[in-house]
Amino acid sequence: MASASSRRNERDESGDMPEVTSLDARLAGLSAQARRQLRDARHAIEHGHACIADRYLARVPASAADHLEFLRLLGITRHMQKRRREAIQALTRAARFTF
Repeated sequence: MASASSRRNERDESGDMPEVTSLDARLAGLSAQARRQLRDARHAIEHGHACIADRYLARVPASAADHLEFLRLLGITRHMQKRRREAIQALTRAARFTF
């Protein structure tokens, strides 16, 4: 697996240099499918589409269900859906990883 610094020197399919973001770092350790679904969910959240984000999160493999970024995005999505109890549960689980 390439490090973030070496990935900065690799070109993507279009020939452009991809930018390594903090999101990439937060997705470390996940499968390509899980990373794709979480990126799409994040994009939907950024545009205020909780229902679409929820669909992407539902497609995340079960093996990623305890991953910090999955839990963070799930909590945000549930909050946007006014499902406060579920939002608190997801964010509380996520908080366990940060301490």
